[in-house]
Amino acid sequence: QDIFTLSELQERFSLEKINKAGAICNLKRSRWFNAAHIKRLPVEKLYDLLLPFLRKKDFYKNADKQYKDKNYLLRLSAIWQERLEVLGEVGDNDYEYFFAQPKITEPTRLIWKKSSLSETIKQLHHAEEIIGKISEDMWQRDEIEKILLEAAGSDRGAFLWPLRFALTGADRSPGPMDCVWVLGKKESLSRVQNALIEVIKFQEQ
Repeated sequence: QDIFTLSELQERFSLEKINKAGAICNLKRSRWFNAAHIKRLPVEKLYDLLLPFLRKKDFYKNADKQYKDKNYLLRLSAIWQERLEVLGEVGDNDYEYFFAQPKITEPTRLIWKKSSLSETIKQLHHAEEIIGKISEDMWQRDEIEKILLEAAGSDRGAFLWPLRFALTGADRSPGPMDCVWVLGKKESLSRVQNALIEVIKFQEQ
């Protein structure tokens, strides 16, 4: 057994079992232990622990009020819980797009592999339609994933890649289903529509 609760450690601790040799600190292993304990926390508790660190980050300080809403941050904490190793590193891995709308300065980056500009526009319109139809009572992580994967059909990349980039402006991010869930309906639609404006403008040049 690698992971113990405090009570489990208290039960098993024994002075007789302490080794006299010098202790070795493996930082990589320590981070793994820390991540394992973060994953065990209730999301509400994790939110409480992350908030003091978030408040020190410039992207949080400069964020609009909507991105500091507790329910929003609770959803985001659930995403971070699966990825964080150290609490103080919250938001350090290019998560700024969760605190400000991305700027789509290179519309061609919305295009999936061998797809085309016109197909990308079609897929973004499709994403806009699908997200717009998801009711508030269906706004649950598993439900959104199911709906978007069904909408993607057999060629998932052609649908999900433009959606991901529209939402984040980043090549690497949590999956688009998670991003839609965290951002909420209004913000997700706004970002998709902004991306559509940029890619259509680019097409007309």
